[in-house]
Amino acid sequence: MNATEANADVTCTLVVDPDDVIAAMHRNARTEEDSREYQLRFNQPLEGRVVGEIHMHRAGGYFPNQQRKPLLLRPGTFVGGRSDAALPELCTYPDRRESLSRFRDEYDLGDDEQPTDDAYADEWCEWYDTEVEVWEESVRSELADEIVVATETDEPKTFAVEYTEVTDE
Repeated sequence: MNATEANADVTCTLVVDPDDVIAAMHRNARTEEDSREYQLRFNQPLEGRVVGEIHMHRAGGYFPNQQRKPLLLRPGTFVGGRSDAALPELCTYPDRRESLSRFRDEYDLGDDEQPTDDAYADEWCEWYDTEVEVWEESVRSELADEIVVATETDEPKTFAVEYTEVTDE
């Protein structure tokens, strides 16, 4: 029996576009020094199929009507399967500086040489694009079919997750 079958009160399937999970991780990597965090938002009521969307959350955000407070989940929840767990290493978007360091090592370039300034510009672009593509495929292959969400007052809740390309209608 899986966690969904064991949790009889599961009445909601979260519908998530994998591209939104990846985009939120990417945006979070760009805003680390900021009080903003990109999450996936699921509006109340959490019944049936509820489609998530990317939402920019500011630390200390307040929702006046707690009954209508949306479910906000960090994108790594969909890789790790738990909202209260440390994010898996896989959830870290490829860092350009680290990638550049690996590129310089591979091509025997000095630390002060910029691949954008010389004959290595095309190779560098392809190198980094490939690292991002490999990372994206790794994230997609590790998306969880169900997640456990910690709550402030109740027992953790288990949600089934359906991954699909979500289009605006």
